Amino acid sequence: MKKRFITVSLLFGFFLLSACSCPKILGTHFPPYDDSHKPIISLYDNAEKYIHLAIYSLTRDEFADALVRAHKRGIEVEVLIDKGQALDRKADDKMLEAAGIGLRRSKGDGSMLNKFAVIDGIIVYTGSYNHSDRAIAKNDENCIIITDRETAQKYEDQFQKLLEKHR
Repeated sequence: MKKRFITVSLLFGFFLLSACSCPKILGTHFPPYDDSHKPIISLYDNAEKYIHLAIYSLTRDEFADALVRAHKRGIEVEVLIDKGQALDRKADDKMLEAAGIGLRRSKGDGSMLNKFAVIDGIIVYTGSYNHSDRAIAKNDENCIIITDRETAQKYEDQFQKLLEKHR
């Protein structure tokens, strides 16, 4: 009887946990290492509705290419980039604009140091990881990929505030 009670309790607990919408970590990454950019590019390549990206530096073409591919598939892509970093000769902001992607450069005195993306209202990528050559090859960086609607909504709300601030 005791064994059956434990089994039923464990099954009930499993079903209760699987029914909750608990955040799930899809990946943690600590560049620099080979192919550290691929999980993020995969997120962009697999987006189904939208990608909203706030990024300090975007100079690595693979990231920009993935955003353009998503845009060409009909995915809504919006990017906010730091105005100072957009002046970098390697910056991909003009390439994104030429492709028709909604792009906004930060305004004001301070730097726009956010580095996050909201994908399809359920996935968030965040951390210190820029979309740059240095981030992939030299800098000590980090990123975490989370799937959770509540967390994604908080980041989406912040993205919208940033867009309004940097209008």
